[in-house]
Amino acid sequence: MQKTEKSLWKYTLQPKDNAKKYLEILKRKFHFSNKLLQSLKQGEKVWVNGQFTYLTRRGQSGEILTVNLNTPEAANIKADPLPIEILYEDNYLLAVNKPAGQVVHPNHQYPANTLGACFITPEINFARLKSHNI
Repeated sequence: MQKTEKSLWKYTLQPKDNAKKYLEILKRKFHFSNKLLQSLKQGEKVWVNGQFTYLTRRGQSGEILTVNLNTPEAANIKADPLPIEILYEDNYLLAVNKPAGQVVHPNHQYPANTLGACFITPEINFARLKSHNI
């Protein structure tokens, strides 16, 4: 997949993509989230060879799949300052001491007091950050 314009992505379908749904290609090959795929379904945001298409259609080798990724996601995590111990920090990595039992991502069961909510600030949108266990 290559980025061609500010918010348009293009991918030329390969022989192994034959007869697969565009939805499946985007989800399995490029790890598009369910939330992003749902937003792509709303409006004409996916094209094949310049023509609007539905994600449920099946592709053929050589087709050019174009996706408009200009779908802003609002951070729905509310800031929740909790005391945290920062072990290491630079421009690319932040390591913290996560206590046992501390929930990382807010969800319906734990909407507050999560590690992720500690890092929400007005000037930074952490909605797209991923956490990794080391």
